[in-house]
Amino acid sequence: MLAGNYPDLPTMKKLHDTVYTMSNDTRRPDAINQSIGVFHDLLLESYDVLREENLGACLLLANLLVNAGVAQHLFEQEVLRTCDRLKARLDSIDKQLRLVDVFKMPDMAEQLARVQASLEEFEATQGENTTLLDERREQKRVLDEVIQVLQQPSAAQIVKRALLPTADEVDTIVKTFKNPALDVDVIKAALAKLDQNVALLEQGRKLSGLIKTRSQIEDALTRLVSEQRRVQRLIEEAREQKEALANVGDLNEWRAEWLAQASRLRQSWAALLETLKSPTEDSEQAAKAMLDYLMTVRRSFEKG
Repeated sequence: MLAGNYPDLPTMKKLHDTVYTMSNDTRRPDAINQSIGVFHDLLLESYDVLREENLGACLLLANLLVNAGVAQHLFEQEVLRTCDRLKARLDSIDKQLRLVDVFKMPDMAEQLARVQASLEEFEATQGENTTLLDERREQKRVLDEVIQVLQQPSAAQIVKRALLPTADEVDTIVKTFKNPALDVDVIKAALAKLDQNVALLEQGRKLSGLIKTRSQIEDALTRLVSEQRRVQRLIEEAREQKEALANVGDLNEWRAEWLAQASRLRQSWAALLETLKSPTEDSEQAAKAMLDYLMTVRRSFEKG
């Protein structure tokens, strides 16, 4: 029944390290990490209890077997006393395992909801900023094209006017110009773009006003790009926090695995103890079998 039913101590120690690493993840609030740290300390304390009680049991059984040569009734009395002491050590293990089993893990629901709400808010802001960026970039593109046309020497007579004409007014105005180099169609196309983008005329219908508006748009673009980078960092941080908080749920799985390994020792110990207590069993052989098992576990503790 006990063949291979030994606790996997390396797995238990690996779980200690995993929990310790989780407790130092700075993506989580300090309060949560502190709670995880307390759980880590409890695992270490419980592991020490297993090791010390196992050692104590080995010494009890070794002392019992030293007395195997005495009178049978005296040996049987010593067996009963040893069984009581072994049971007390087993109770100590049970008590420690219960502490691990009932330890209250951090409640992530509220924290996750808060982080998720922040993440959604940041992503919404990013979407709004992306729309603004597209609008501002399109406005700058239009202004770049219009200003480039109006800054050509051939357009100087139109630019010198008090106000830039509309596209519909160009044909009438250019009739008074003696400028064969003036490309009326290009001028009309540029002014038509202004007529379609009235928001670009906030600083007046003059070339200087267009240049000032373009400068303002460039400043707005710089601010928006900077803001987008800031929001992107917030999104990445929120996603990391969400992942880190979600991973806390793994603690329950790790606890179950740790307890499963510890329970192998506890269950085997209890079964061997029942055999040792049984009046129908050879007490000396039962004590040797229990000692052999616990010594194997002891050697595993010493390796770690």
